[in-house]
Amino acid sequence: MAVSKESILQELINLRQLVFEVTDDCNLSCTYCGYGNLYGGYDARRGSYMELPDVKRLMDYLFSLWTKHEASSRSLGSLLLSTEGSRC
Repeated sequence: MAVSKESILQELINLRQLVFEVTDDCNLSCTYCGYGNLYGGYDARRGSYMELPDVKRLMDYLFSLWTKHEASSRSLGSLLLSTEGSRC
């Protein structure tokens, strides 16, 4: 499938899971971390944080998409947003 504006829009409308990193302060080294093996060493950890207005703008955009468009399959459960980095 070719990537187009419409295909990206459809993927966002039918999104079942979204993970975005609001901080890179986490060292991804906790033994229970599901992401450490996948992303550990992927990039430099600078201790930076996504600003709250940027997080809000992203969430507002997604929620507006979800309320304006009917998803083919929507099972939006809970939203977990953590801004704390971990240092195991």
